Amino acid sequence: MFNISTAWNIDTGKKTVQEALEEIDSLGFDALELAWINEKLFEAVKKIKFKACSVHSYVPEPMILKEGRWRCDVFRLSALDEEERKQAVFWMKKSVDTAKWCGAPAVVVHLGFPEGARRSKQLTQLYTEGKKGTAEYETEKAALLTERERQKKRSFARSLKSLEEINIYAFKKKIKIGLETRMYYEEFPNLEEFEYIFKEFAGGALYYWHDIGHAEIHGRLGFTTPKEYLKALQSRLIGLHIHDMRVLADHCAPGTGELDYKQYLPWLKDPKLIKVFEVHPFNTKEEVINGRKMLEKLIKGI
Repeated sequence: MFNISTAWNIDTGKKTVQEALEEIDSLGFDALELAWINEKLFEAVKKIKFKACSVHSYVPEPMILKEGRWRCDVFRLSALDEEERKQAVFWMKKSVDTAKWCGAPAVVVHLGFPEGARRSKQLTQLYTEGKKGTAEYETEKAALLTERERQKKRSFARSLKSLEEINIYAFKKKIKIGLETRMYYEEFPNLEEFEYIFKEFAGGALYYWHDIGHAEIHGRLGFTTPKEYLKALQSRLIGLHIHDMRVLADHCAPGTGELDYKQYLPWLKDPKLIKVFEVHPFNTKEEVINGRKMLEKLIKGI
């Protein structure tokens, strides 16, 4: 019924890859989403038998870190620098190859963001200070949207160029590309951009991957309602990232935060969707197991 991301324990430095996968196997989930696996770890993963439901690009990750960048975004599909964009496409294709190798039907993808646009960290700080609805908050929110629109044209065009290459490659490999709802609203795609992409690449390998926590953040900040993406993009939906929220802190085990999962029952019950617990290492084994049992009981109406 539910799967789990290897992001929970595979790269904490506390266990070997074998020990990490054995621990995950003891939790009672159906399969793995491969994530947070660099080239070195991947060599160990390739020697172990497991069932995979999805791959979160990049896998393997390039063993390169850049200051101020998240590990999944070392190279951006939206990069204005052509060499970086090509590197992003190269590593995305390797992730598609990984999915093909392990039998996973889908790869989860981050599409990038408008270079030079205002970031939403200031807005989230104002929210955590309880200032939502104030003049200061609304001014910052309006500035973010204005700058995003002003800066997006070139970067979004680069994203589309990258998607064109990835779409062709993944379609030939019979792997689905799940474009993910991102945490920060300035990142691509927003709802309008999702709809444009699916129209532009109709019949291809591109699909929608809904992140429950990220969509909740968009709702709390006042951009979209949490279920707006789900309803609008239902026909292209292939998977869910499931995690809980505490204010704006995400990737908590279900049941340890504030989310009401009853509102997501139609999607949690859907057997066609890939449902992945994307919980981070700060969650205990007991919290993860309890979260799985809680949602299983909710689905069964217990």
